[in-house]
Amino acid sequence: MTPAEVEALARATAANAFIQAAVHFPQALAQLELTAEEALQQAVRLAEEAIAAAPGLADGHAALGRVILCHDDPQAATDALDALRAALALDADHDPAQIGLALALWQSGDPDAALAAVEAVLRRGNALPQPLLLRALLNIEGQRLDAARRDLARAIALAPGAGMLQLEAARAATLAGDAPGAAAHRQQAAALLGDDWQAWEPPAGDGEES
Repeated sequence: MTPAEVEALARATAANAFIQAAVHFPQALAQLELTAEEALQQAVRLAEEAIAAAPGLADGHAALGRVILCHDDPQAATDALDALRAALALDADHDPAQIGLALALWQSGDPDAALAAVEAVLRRGNALPQPLLLRALLNIEGQRLDAARRDLARAIALAPGAGMLQLEAARAATLAGDAPGAAAHRQQAAALLGDDWQAWEPPAGDGEES
């Protein structure tokens, strides 16, 4: 890699870290005296700097697409799709861009295309829990609960310390009518996430207990 590409990759990686913190670890941000909005602003800046340093590298475009998706704006999904497709035009096998594309397609109202995009990542042998979680969420939406629970079980095996996965597994179990399974997953979530675990719980969906 050229020095410019190394710099761009470092900035894109830092952008992704800010995105993850803003979305999944707001308490940790508070300890750093940062708000989620400030973290996302940093992510935008870093992603744009990554693109400027090496426009031919997919990572900056992928990071920009991911951070755009975090904004509550009707145009966000369209703008994110543009950035993520630019990343995939540069590297068709770029898993983070493909996962981001699946999220953007889902957010834009096309769950079938989103499912096809995430399955392309899984067919490449991606061994991270994120694409499994995304496919599980899409399957929950489509009422394919057995498939969703299988993917969540695999994701938990890959990341046993992730309390959010346990909460999603509890939600899927509840929707499937498996009250003991849901209780077991919630117990695991409480152990992993601590006293404030209920603040992380996904909103109730059709068929869930109130």
